[in-house]
Amino acid sequence: MNSRHLRTCILLVSGLLFTMASLKAQTTIYSEDFSGQLLQGFTGPVAGGQTFTSPNGKWSINSDPTQGIFDANDHARVEDNVVGFGSTTLPTGLAFQFRDVDEPATWRTQVIDISNYATVNLSLDIFEIGSLESSDSTVVAYILDGVRTVISFRTDDYSDADGTGSSSSSDPGNVNPIIISETATGLSGSTLQIEVVVDVNSSSELPHIDNVSVVG
Repeated sequence: MNSRHLRTCILLVSGLLFTMASLKAQTTIYSEDFSGQLLQGFTGPVAGGQTFTSPNGKWSINSDPTQGIFDANDHARVEDNVVGFGSTTLPTGLAFQFRDVDEPATWRTQVIDISNYATVNLSLDIFEIGSLESSDSTVVAYILDGVRTVISFRTDDYSDADGTGSSSSSDPGNVNPIIISETATGLSGSTLQIEVVVDVNSSSELPHIDNVSVVG
């Protein structure tokens, strides 16, 4: 084999290895968009310290350890419409919705094995409908090999299209919610969980999560 043919072979093999590496880098390890899971989760009243695990085993929701969820109209569950806002609909169809959970409710993925990947990236969408106050919060975090790291801590309105913070259902921020993609990249370890902790105390305050993904 002459040097020209050798160089050609090396280039072809290098290209093939690069393509294989790229495909591996895009492997989906975990995903959840709540399809087919309408009303799965907590519907009040729920006692303190309770856990609901989804039938597919991919996520769970925990009520506050002491207080739980008081009212039969309140929930932390998969929904396909916005309760209390007439014809307003979720921008992505089914999503996990928190409604007047009284005290912090915690949503988590299952424990995800990432040991076979050099690094992983995670992402999820969050949005809210209604008017959140400074006493309300949405915390997005991940737990890597048992160590918890907060990605974002949001209070007040975080998806109000016109920035007015209006509580009216006719406000653009409520009718057309802005979807915020929360991400963390380059994570390396053995196990990973994604966690969202929401604390809202009104039936008109409706944070949501959707399109949860881990890619290796």
